[in-house]
Amino acid sequence: MTPMPSSLLTPPDLALAHLHFHLRMTQQGNLPETVGAALRGGMALLLKRQVCLYPQHQRCVGCPLLHNCVYPAIFEPAPPPEREVLSTHESVPLPIVLQPPVETVTSCRPGDVFTFGVVLVGRATRH
Repeated sequence: MTPMPSSLLTPPDLALAHLHFHLRMTQQGNLPETVGAALRGGMALLLKRQVCLYPQHQRCVGCPLLHNCVYPAIFEPAPPPEREVLSTHESVPLPIVLQPPVETVTSCRPGDVFTFGVVLVGRATRH
């Protein structure tokens, strides 16, 4: 089977940001089997704590900053109000793809380096 040209897979106006993280462990511990979900949850929690001006709200829906804040742009995206496409939906797909390590990592020691990637898609790349 002949692979499709990458130009057919990625529209020319679709912004992508490929980020790579290298974390040096400071203490010993075990990692969950679903390390990707743990990374996403940890990143979401830390980002919301850093940027949210209305922490009393459980969700971003109804927040006056919904379409101008980095947290919902990545972790609770809402359809843009000016667009007809998806405007009838309450939420849209997350514009973040986590790329956990290829090798299975179940534990870590101080000094170990844990490497993973993140791809941001579309409007999420603006932040």
